[in-house]
Amino acid sequence: MKLNSFNQNLYILVSFSILLVTNNYFTYEQSLIMGARDGFDYFTIADKLENLSQETLSYHKVWRFIIPVLTGTISKFFDINTYLVFRMITILGSLSAIYLFNLILNKLKIESNHIFIFNFFFIFNPYFFRYFIANPTMLNDLYFTISALIILLSYINNDKKLFFIGLLLGLITRQNAIFYLISIILLKVIFKSKSFFKIRDIVLAIILTSLIFSINTNFANLHTVYNDSYSFLNRFNLFTFNYSINEFIKYNLFLLIIVIPIMSYVFIENKTFLKHIIKSEFYLLIFFVAFFICSIAYVGGPVITGRNLIRLCNLVYPFIMLLIIIPFKFNINQNIIYKYFYIPIIFLWSLHPTFSSISILRLFKFLF
Repeated sequence: MKLNSFNQNLYILVSFSILLVTNNYFTYEQSLIMGARDGFDYFTIADKLENLSQETLSYHKVWRFIIPVLTGTISKFFDINTYLVFRMITILGSLSAIYLFNLILNKLKIESNHIFIFNFFFIFNPYFFRYFIANPTMLNDLYFTISALIILLSYINNDKKLFFIGLLLGLITRQNAIFYLISIILLKVIFKSKSFFKIRDIVLAIILTSLIFSINTNFANLHTVYNDSYSFLNRFNLFTFNYSINEFIKYNLFLLIIVIPIMSYVFIENKTFLKHIIKSEFYLLIFFVAFFICSIAYVGGPVITGRNLIRLCNLVYPFIMLLIIIPFKFNINQNIIYKYFYIPIIFLWSLHPTFSSISILRLFKFLF
């Protein structure tokens, strides 16, 4: 049975509601020891902006001040608890990300039953929405993912204004947005006049990137002192080889947690490989952004990046999914396996022992 737009949206809302009901909701203090240590800086910016210079904060976190400042401004204007505002904006952002991903899948004309499953993978990724909802101070990361989806949608819709909206959102949320600029420059070099991106677009993107980076850097310089957490040695700590073989193997296994489920589903489905897709500018855009974002996290190595590799690569989880999905044309699914087998498997996969309120995998908490 093909799923129409109404049924897709209904299933998405039901799935997200199940996620909300089965998720943990940490207090601010709990979140600091449950995977959101960076949230201390973001929450402090939002809650104590007037006295920020008296606080000891990480330079590169203060650099990302705009979203926390907006969150704090909303909190003070409506006289609502700051942490509650973080959570409200997180849930709104989660719904926005799901909407954008579903819209992209539909515009790519993927068969509707498969769209349902792919949305299920996205919603129930144990390290994505579960993490953000449990730890809402990590708002910047969620909205960075939204910026990436907006950029992808701008390409599909041939909408340059939408591209710059996505670029702007990325620039105010994370320094990684520089990879958007690098990616479109590479695409222009490869595809030349056939590229979606014109010279004028690249020039405007460089100007916008320089402007936002300058504003963010000046704010960070005013309110904190630069430290070496982003030093060359830390960024490329993988190449210092100051870790054991076992640590390196475990480090590489982290990524498999998020890619094996979607790869196994694609593997068992009836499909046709579309060779021309992987040569397209659209596919290379997805590849370059995902590659750069994951690579800059990966080269931090087991000592510096460690388990954060999952969280940092999840910034582009929708892109990783699309890299696996779009080279194939999936046939209409006549098999009920996706109803009676894959859905419960995906749900079980989502029951992160820390972020889920269901304790079935609690024994494995030390691994995650």
